[in-house]
Amino acid sequence: MRFFSSFLLCTAFLAPFLFYENTQAREFPSPTAGKQDHQGITDNTPSSFATASESVVFRNQINQPNGVVGLDQSKKATVNNLVVKDKNNNRIIELRNGMPDYIAGAETAFMGGYLDSSGHKTSLSLYVSGRPYGPIGAGCVLCVINSQDDIQGGGGRPAISGVDYHGGGHAVALAGGFDQIGFYEFVDNTDARIIAEVSRYENKKIILKHPLTLQQLEMIHPSMYLQTNSIDLSIPEKNALLNELPKTRNYATYVDHVDEKESNVIYITGWAVPGAPSTINHLPGNVYDTWSSDYKKPMVFIGQPGKSFGRNLFMSYNGKKTGKEAKSLIHSMEAEEIDIFIHDELRPHHVSVHGVTISPIFRNQNPDVLTGDSYDMMLAGDIPNHLIVYEAPYNNVIKANSFYVHGNEGVGLTAHGQQQKRIGFEHDQWSDGAHQFRFVNYLSKDGPSANWPDTSMHLGLLIDGNQGDIKTGTNEGEIVWNKRDNNGGLSLCGGSGHCGLQQKFDGSLLLNSTYLNTNESLRIIKGGTLVFQSSSNPNAITINEVNEADLFFGSQSTGRVNLTGLNSVVLNSSGFASLGKNQAKGAQKYCSDCYSTLNPDHERGIPVWWNGARWTDALGKPVRH
Repeated sequence: MRFFSSFLLCTAFLAPFLFYENTQAREFPSPTAGKQDHQGITDNTPSSFATASESVVFRNQINQPNGVVGLDQSKKATVNNLVVKDKNNNRIIELRNGMPDYIAGAETAFMGGYLDSSGHKTSLSLYVSGRPYGPIGAGCVLCVINSQDDIQGGGGRPAISGVDYHGGGHAVALAGGFDQIGFYEFVDNTDARIIAEVSRYENKKIILKHPLTLQQLEMIHPSMYLQTNSIDLSIPEKNALLNELPKTRNYATYVDHVDEKESNVIYITGWAVPGAPSTINHLPGNVYDTWSSDYKKPMVFIGQPGKSFGRNLFMSYNGKKTGKEAKSLIHSMEAEEIDIFIHDELRPHHVSVHGVTISPIFRNQNPDVLTGDSYDMMLAGDIPNHLIVYEAPYNNVIKANSFYVHGNEGVGLTAHGQQQKRIGFEHDQWSDGAHQFRFVNYLSKDGPSANWPDTSMHLGLLIDGNQGDIKTGTNEGEIVWNKRDNNGGLSLCGGSGHCGLQQKFDGSLLLNSTYLNTNESLRIIKGGTLVFQSSSNPNAITINEVNEADLFFGSQSTGRVNLTGLNSVVLNSSGFASLGKNQAKGAQKYCSDCYSTLNPDHERGIPVWWNGARWTDALGKPVRH
């Protein structure tokens, strides 16, 4: 920017000196060339300049109103206010010095944006072209510095390749690389321009304890930020428990003006705590901040921002400009686009590309200095898509220490040159700082065909190994969808690869293990069937609930079920009156007061069977009771 300003000044100041008289080119005399009042330009001046004007310039016109700018002994021109106009005499550039604009402030230069004589906005584009060649300021085309440091200070110089080249080989080693930057920006937590002790606060002015110097007064401009260390206790200091910055409670204002005749007075626009309408026009009190400062007496921070932004892109779409009688045809807004064009390079792994890098650097190696709500990036607002990634199938979409996402490359047959197992995503966590627990999702090609039934999806746990590599690590169990012998189903498998529990496509549950070990009740919902079926025999043995007190054992092949290997069967005991008659034929019970007619002793307590009409003993004889 400094280069551009120098170029601009040179061209602007040179033009008034270019004149000719009677088409004879002459030159201005040097300071020791005699007492001539005026002459023309040398014969070496280009003809385009030689015909610029038929006027002459007198010495009494140099550095005077409506005159020309002269050079000092160092051949430099200095002006307090430079205005550049276009061919229609409309202002297009104005470099100010202490000439405040009502909104923009006293230290602002303007390029374009003025109204011409017809009421239209003047336009001016800025083209900056450079070729950086070295470190520090020589490393950028456009360097923007936001700091209290001057051009000789540490913060006033671009940190490009970061070393003083005078250090020789040592400087080269410390540099780490030679960089060039198109646009460099530096922003720090800038100091207040003036920090002053206060005698008292009034509604529209501040009375300082000590007068300001003339130089300090000249540093103060209308609209300048002014903050105090006086806080309002009616505003709760919240967020501290969340490790966030405390809520702003300091009174603040804007500078209205200062007067060198009253060097201990600053006139202001009015008091309030930022973001707190209830404090409007309240005077700052004698309760002082102890968090951001701890002066223990009333102080003002003049020219002190409350936050530093590196960049704040603000775009606006006005719907009133569009429609039936549209004044604008723009309906698409692009906040920022980074295009990295790579061409004429075909060698693998010869170009390194980094899009956007956000990297907080802690010189004291203590990230705890950050608040709990700090972040690298926030995506907010009501928008259909917060993040869209158009990755190639073989790309890694996310590669973090704890989380990994691969593209949708998937798996395929080895004959087609594809991997048969590939991780889709992975979440990693450390156990005792020694072993990595890897929660992975991967696809597996399980059969010889190129059809989906030969591909399964897995969600499992691996211990240790390399992130993104399914071939490393120890399998500690997984859930498998669409296993080759269970298409459309779900399998629960151990680390050995054997799957003990499978849910089939039809929703039925298959236990593949030889036993079921559970410390809890095994419950089957009413109306359900417990089915015992081998993989080689489609016929099954079923157990169904008949009613709330009865189960039915059946066979899909014979209708009969044999219970073998039982040491004993214990039946509930009941009296004859409780046996009931609404029983299934063949039902067996134990009757505590029944006896067989074949037993002459009439000994009571025997098993009984229902034959469809009556209860009988083991020989089919009606029982008595």
